[in-house]
Amino acid sequence: MTTTLEQQDAKQRTRLDWQREAACGNINAHAADQIFFVSRGRPSKTPAYRKFCDACPVKQECFFHAIVHHEKGVWGGATSDERALIPEDFVEYHQDRARREGWFEEGKMSKERQLTAVAQKRALDSIVENLDSFLASILPSDE
Repeated sequence: MTTTLEQQDAKQRTRLDWQREAACGNINAHAADQIFFVSRGRPSKTPAYRKFCDACPVKQECFFHAIVHHEKGVWGGATSDERALIPEDFVEYHQDRARREGWFEEGKMSKERQLTAVAQKRALDSIVENLDSFLASILPSDE
């Protein structure tokens, strides 16, 4: 999926606002799982999701929602594996944009990203604690 700079910054709506317009909106849950959660193995030359995604009026909003929220499965015509190739700075830019524009869904972070965020916070806390100890050891006390 090629995305121009103009498309990147097109107005994004919240998922509740655009999702009801999606071409896949009337598919039952079982069929959706089979169509949009592609299994590993040899990919089909014409995967079933293409029929829906290629004609979808909200494909772009769906795609940006997926990259911002690290969704699994096919969103906006792109698989999880395809979206994983998107540079992190592009993803972070759109996460910041989503927060500014009000379409970021708090709590939608994947378990993997939550664990990474927790590990990063612990590492940062440890650095701050070590820095405090170091500064206390080299700076004169007020006594």
